[in-house]
Amino acid sequence: MGSVSEWLDDMASKYGFGSKTEQASGAAYETPGGHVAGGRAEVGPLHAEASGEVLHGHGKGVKSTLGYGNAKIGVKGGEDGYAGAEAGAGLVKIEVDATEALDLDDNLVVEGDVSAMNASAGVALTDDGLSAGAQANYLEGSITLGTTGTGDADEETRVGLSAGGGAAGRVHWGDRDGDGNAEYGIGVDVGPISADIKTEDPLRTYINTATGVTGQAVTNLIDGNMTHDAVKKGEEFLNDASGAADDLLTSASNWWNDDD
Repeated sequence: MGSVSEWLDDMASKYGFGSKTEQASGAAYETPGGHVAGGRAEVGPLHAEASGEVLHGHGKGVKSTLGYGNAKIGVKGGEDGYAGAEAGAGLVKIEVDATEALDLDDNLVVEGDVSAMNASAGVALTDDGLSAGAQANYLEGSITLGTTGTGDADEETRVGLSAGGGAAGRVHWGDRDGDGNAEYGIGVDVGPISADIKTEDPLRTYINTATGVTGQAVTNLIDGNMTHDAVKKGEEFLNDASGAADDLLTSASNWWNDDD
């Protein structure tokens, strides 16, 4: 299966939409650690997007933004393939990548965020997944823990809480570490609870979750990606079954013809 970007590029080429885009970005005042009144805009044949913030600062593993907003609509191919319509705004947002901030192992995912007075709505299809929903929160925060770049069985779990209203859902299939193994998963925001789970090996994750320590002790003895191996075995079984069915039909046809 090709990526969403490839599919959108094919559609653009087929219907003559082209792919040329115009971009602009800048800030009223910039420093090595951030900027004041910054913004970015991009317009293409079938899409438009814009974002901006009053204040933005960044340091080692920490980003903070005050007074921000963004909007995106349309269909776009290229490296950042996109189809949908989204808009959001908020008063303040702080994001922390503890792996970078604390010089932890690069294969660890330890991230957190908190934001206040924010709202968002939209639906989007990208190379990373599908999302849809609408929310408005006074305060929200989340933490993400997991691994990345360790092989073909990386996992991430995100949990969060919020005070506000709305609901959203997500289906994930992106490849965060670029190792060719997509991280499949789902995410939901319902009431005060927000949660996402992603895994490169859904079968292994399911067994570990459903059976606890016992199942994990067994899966730890199995090398490789269990999901990929199971799919491969399934394809081999179907091919063998199809071949056997063809042989049986051929034999039956030959017997019938010989009997005549």
